[in-house]
Amino acid sequence: MDKERIPLFKAVGMLLGVLGIAAISIDGQALGDINILSPLLALMSAVLYGLYTVVGRRASSKIGSLKMNAYSFLIGSLALLPFLLIKDIPVFKFDYSACLQVVYLSVFVTGIAYLTYFMGLTRTGAGSGSMVFFLKPVLASLFAIVFLSERVTLNLVLGTALILLGMAVMLYWEGIWKKFV
Repeated sequence: MDKERIPLFKAVGMLLGVLGIAAISIDGQALGDINILSPLLALMSAVLYGLYTVVGRRASSKIGSLKMNAYSFLIGSLALLPFLLIKDIPVFKFDYSACLQVVYLSVFVTGIAYLTYFMGLTRTGAGSGSMVFFLKPVLASLFAIVFLSERVTLNLVLGTALILLGMAVMLYWEGIWKKFV
């Protein structure tokens, strides 16, 4: 869609990243216990996030990251409205005891994160900028180790190494290759 070509080294980097995510995701699960619906939903999520990244990058370069995010969140909220009504979930009910958590999630985890993400995408290509996607399972696992006392596993170490190797290939291979050619 964005007419950004994907050279071989970027495809290899993406493949390494996907393999790293798979290694982290299946950690400790027997092959027979893995439900096929979960990877399919994760794949669909990644495809839709990729589409959102490309369309969002294009929109934020035209109208600015702040407006693009505001429109995006508004449209997302309106898209969820029918599901709330069908499930008979109150639309305007708010639990004030969770006010600080909602403000934190809204401002920092969502607002500032997406604002800076799309500001960065306007300066880089969607392919390079979306490499952040590969860091999510690594960071989530590291936070789980630090804050939830989860253990470090071989799959986590292997997956993290594959993801970092994939990112290094995507970031540095072209520069290294040009030096030797």
